[in-house]
Amino acid sequence: MSDFPLLEFDCLDSTNLEARRMAEAGDFSECAIAARRQTGGRGRLGRSFFSPDGGLYLSLLLKPDLSPSDALSLTTAAAVAVCRAIEELTSHRACIKWVNDVYIGDRKVCGILTEAKISGGRLQYAIVGIGVNIIAPENGFPAEIADRAGALYDYNPSKMAMRIPLAQTIIRTFLGIIRTNEPHYEEYRRRSMLIGKKVNVHQIHDGESLPATVIGIDEACRLEVKYEDGRLEALTAGEVTLAL
Repeated sequence: MSDFPLLEFDCLDSTNLEARRMAEAGDFSECAIAARRQTGGRGRLGRSFFSPDGGLYLSLLLKPDLSPSDALSLTTAAAVAVCRAIEELTSHRACIKWVNDVYIGDRKVCGILTEAKISGGRLQYAIVGIGVNIIAPENGFPAEIADRAGALYDYNPSKMAMRIPLAQTIIRTFLGIIRTNEPHYEEYRRRSMLIGKKVNVHQIHDGESLPATVIGIDEACRLEVKYEDGRLEALTAGEVTLAL
């Protein structure tokens, strides 16, 4: 889109960090930043994000007119946009694992990390980072993620030709959602891979893991769970994994 340029790089430490540097340097325009690989990719909860050549690493630098409490809508809109883009360009059916991962079957193919700076009770800027595994690594994924990581395609370098079309489709779809305030929560819920499933809820503050059943996702995009003792909770953060 002419008012939302896509800046391409071969390699960055992190597209989110590059976007932050641009924002902190002073007056900036909304744009997208894409890299073929990252040397310091980051995920939620301070984790590293495996980012070899073979993926799309994309950050959207935004000036949204949103309150901090509404910032989650950027993540949910991005998840829906990625699902739509994957289905538009491939034969895959994509689903969402609350709150920020996109899966094909039981394999994670995309992670989303939204960061923001708040000033005067509003978002001064927001950065939506999106990492999509287009092709699997030639020698496989690292052992620590091999049981859950996946890609749109097996190792096939020719498939990397879809990297920029995929980026453009995600950007177009995402902007279409947020600029028109398109209602997307129902689609987000419909695409959930967790509703009705037994999960383990990992508490951030003490690391405790509690078994629960996911009963829904509310209008604020909180994950509604029911613990084995009958207690109900609407989660705003944390880590949830499918029970084996």
